[in-house]
Amino acid sequence: MILAYRRIALVTGGIKNVGNGIALALGEARAIVYVTARSITEKNVKGITKAGGKGIAVVCDHENDSEVKAVFELIKKEEGRLDILVNNAWGGYKRLRNRKEYAGFKWKAPI
Repeated sequence: MILAYRRIALVTGGIKNVGNGIALALGEARAIVYVTARSITEKNVKGITKAGGKGIAVVCDHENDSEVKAVFELIKKEEGRLDILVNNAWGGYKRLRNRKEYAGFKWKAPI
C-alpha cells in the first residue's frame, strides 16, 4: 500500500481554542502535525492521530528563543522540511494578568 504524500505542519499554541481546531483539521487532512505548548503531553494530540494524521506533542515556551529554535531543529532532523506553519501562540496574557510587573502594557504597543 502506498501512502499519500503527507504535509508536515507546526501549530504553535495548539492545545486550546483556535490552535486546537486548526491542528485537528490538519490531522483530518492526514498531515503530520507538531503541536507546541508550554505544558503539553501526547494525550493532547491523540485527536489529531485519531482524525487520520499524526500528532506530535512538543513542549515549548515561545517566549524562549532557544526553545523555539529547538522545535525547528527537531522538525528538520525528523522530517527534513516544514510545509505549514501556524503561528498561534501568544504570550501577552501574562502581561494582562500581571499589571504590577507590566504596568506600561498597552494593547497598541509595537511588537
